[in-house]
Amino acid sequence: MQIDFLTVLIAVLSLIILAVPGFILVKTKLLNNKVESALSTIVLYGAQPVMVFMGFQSAKFNPAIGVNVLIVAGIAILIHVLMAILLSVFIKGKNNEQKKRVVRYASMFSNCGFMGFPFLQFVFSNSPSLGEVMIYASVVVAIFNIMNWTIGVYLISGDLKNVSLKKIVTNPTIIAVVIGFILFFTVTI
Repeated sequence: MQIDFLTVLIAVLSLIILAVPGFILVKTKLLNNKVESALSTIVLYGAQPVMVFMGFQSAKFNPAIGVNVLIVAGIAILIHVLMAILLSVFIKGKNNEQKKRVVRYASMFSNCGFMGFPFLQFVFSNSPSLGEVMIYASVVVAIFNIMNWTIGVYLISGDLKNVSLKKIVTNPTIIAVVIGFILFFTVTI
C-alpha cells in the first residue's frame, strides 16, 4: 500500500483542526486548570486504555503478526533508550537543572497514543492492513507507557526512588495491553 503526501497532510491538518477548539477554550479561560486536569485524567486513564485494548482487537492473530509485535516492541524500547542517552549527552550545562529535565522529557516522549491512533486510522482507513497497524500502534503505546513511568519519572524527578513498579503494573494502559494481548492470542474475531 502506498500512502501519498496529500493523505498525510490532510490527516495532520485534521488533527490540528481538532486541537483548535481546546486551544481557544484555554486562551479564553473557559477551561481552567481543574478542567484541564480532569480531561487529562479521562484521556490517560479512560480513553487511552480503551484505544490500546481495541487496537489489539483489530485483526486476527497469525504468527507473523506475533513476531512483528516483538520486533516493534524491541524497536520502540531501543528508540526510547537511544533518545535518553542522546538527550543526556546533548542537553548539558550547570544552570537550571529542572528546565533541562523538562526539555529532555518533552524531547523524548511524544503524544503517540492520543494523537497517534486517530492519525493512523485516517491514513490507513482504506487499507486492509489497518487492523495490523493498530496492533503495532498499541505495542508502541504500551512501551511508551512503561518508559514514561520509568525513564520519564526519573527524568522529571531526578531520583530513582520515584520510579514505582506498582505504578507501572497498575497503570490502566498497561492492564489494557495485557488483557488485549491475551485476548489477541486466544480469541478469534
